[in-house]
Amino acid sequence: AVGFCQVIYSDHKRPFLVPVAMGLLLPISGGGPDGAVLSSIVVFSTVLIFSLWFMGRRLGGELAGFLAAFLGVSYPIIIGHSQVPMLDVPMTACVALTYTLFIVSNRFHDRRASVYFGLALGFGMLTKENFFIFAIPIAVIAGIDYCLRRLTAFKAETGEKERQNSRQQLTGALIALFLATLICGVWYFQNVVHMVKAIAHQKTQGAVVSYVPLSNYEGVTYYLHSLINEQAS
Repeated sequence: AVGFCQVIYSDHKRPFLVPVAMGLLLPISGGGPDGAVLSSIVVFSTVLIFSLWFMGRRLGGELAGFLAAFLGVSYPIIIGHSQVPMLDVPMTACVALTYTLFIVSNRFHDRRASVYFGLALGFGMLTKENFFIFAIPIAVIAGIDYCLRRLTAFKAETGEKERQNSRQQLTGALIALFLATLICGVWYFQNVVHMVKAIAHQKTQGAVVSYVPLSNYEGVTYYLHSLINEQAS
């Protein structure tokens, strides 16, 4: 067990959740590249379908949940990326699960759902390192809601209930953040230096082809252009 943990935590290239999930199911799926793809589909497509169904059902009813799950897994880019052992569909599934649990937690007021959210956030960070980008809106929404509640409690004459709710919300958010850091922190703290070197290497490679990611306007807005010009269809 110690050796297994050392192996998965010492990889300096990518977080390890997806390869581990594939490896654990390879004896069942038959091995080889096709078995790896099948293992990934079984685990993460299930998470994606369930998350979209539950989120849609929570927000708009049974029909909305069914349509969300059906349309979500029917996107051409989801179908295409599910046929190769890439990290994008697993990350999409974890993003959907994280947003679902954030909705269930009622902006971290529900302590148990906040714990589940923290676990999902931590494992999501172990799918792909840019997962944190999709968690930023959650942090913004929860932060604004917390500030508004504190302001309401400050203005209200009987603001004890509001102050208690804001403390409960802050506690839930801190618990979730602690669990997420506990799960993914070991890998990131160990590999942060190697990630910086990889980004520097990427910039060097990009300079050769006159494209330097994250160092000019085109690089910073790459995903926005890609969303509009390539992925929207």
